[in-house]
Amino acid sequence: MTTTPTDRAPASAAERAQRFRDLHDRLLVLPNAWDACSAAIVAAAGAAAVATTSGGVAWSLGRGDGELPVAGDALDYGALQALSARG
Repeated sequence: MTTTPTDRAPASAAERAQRFRDLHDRLLVLPNAWDACSAAIVAAAGAAAVATTSGGVAWSLGRGDGELPVAGDALDYGALQALSARG
């Protein structure tokens, strides 16, 4: 039986952090997502982790790369990407 993210119990933040640290024991490739859809595609393709690109996120929020986003927008956007990547 293949285990999918929805088959497993949600991991705690500490467990997720440890899994991410463990990925650094070998060559770590971090594909960059710029929105929720690209995060879901990268995750579905089997990426062990998904990064975000500052420029892509900023531009998708209508801001320039390096411009400070409104704190709530940035947090909401990051949460949306994380949820999309988890399935």
